[in-house]
Amino acid sequence: MNIEDLTMTISDLEGVAPEKVTDNRGASDVAAWLDEARKAEAAAEEILGPAIKEAFNAHRTLTGARKKLFEKLDEFKGKLRGQLAGWIDRGNPVEGYRVQPKWTIIGTNIAEVPEEYKVTTVDEKKVLEWIKQTDGKMVVPGVEFRSVPILFAKGEK
Repeated sequence: MNIEDLTMTISDLEGVAPEKVTDNRGASDVAAWLDEARKAEAAAEEILGPAIKEAFNAHRTLTGARKKLFEKLDEFKGKLRGQLAGWIDRGNPVEGYRVQPKWTIIGTNIAEVPEEYKVTTVDEKKVLEWIKQTDGKMVVPGVEFRSVPILFAKGEK
């Protein structure tokens, strides 16, 4: 199969995509359509995968080379930018440059922080672990959870 054939196959699949599952026949049709879509995806990987891998490796090589090329320059830039920012901030104008404040927040005593500036969140990771352990049968007070069915085809994980 070549890219033109694959493009045609995908176009055909798009043209005959079932609307929804309403009965056993519709479910079989959808399953067959999904199998064909998976075959098209596998063909695309076979056709395009090697070129994508080659491009990715070239990208990684080039970005590594660029990083190495500018490594020392970036070190000097960072140091000198900080010095120039301090110089300008002390009231010494430099044409083409300006400074503006970037605020950093450092919590020193959380108990003194007014409630409107605090954020409380649910530890979703822990809740999901509990739900999986109890198969969703044991509640977590103050938390509602629902199961959503995720479809896997044969061989998928």
